[in-house]
Amino acid sequence: MATFAAAPIVLFTAGPAGAAPEDVTLTASTRGQTVTTTITNRTGTDIYCGVIGMKPGQHPERDPIAFSVGFVDGEFVPVAITPGTHSIDFRAVPEGDYLVDWGCRDNVREVWGTPLMYSLSATAQPVPVTVVRTDCFGSACLPTGFGS
Repeated sequence: MATFAAAPIVLFTAGPAGAAPEDVTLTASTRGQTVTTTITNRTGTDIYCGVIGMKPGQHPERDPIAFSVGFVDGEFVPVAITPGTHSIDFRAVPEGDYLVDWGCRDNVREVWGTPLMYSLSATAQPVPVTVVRTDCFGSACLPTGFGS
């Protein structure tokens, strides 16, 4: 788990009006204790992204982050996403409800993402996910407490 010090999480406060929300999207799903985020880049060029997962109502400047990519010691160190669809798996996420916030930018200052990342130019809302620990036996996985 990582925590952010006083470094602000807002990556840009404004972007050009030309950033079409459908150019970059993120979906998230869970299977057991793995959260999979899928970023779709329809811009035709590389973009640079960060993703964080936190409990609802928490903020990265004061609360622990459950999972993330694109941040190192509280600094935005984005991962390059080429055009197309790319998945990022976060394994061994503790049980619970999370909100997945994300932000992407290109080299021209167009931005995409959630209000936590781009307060004034958000193009999407956080994606809620629920992680449920499973007990697996061979190919059969059951939620914990099944049958009790």
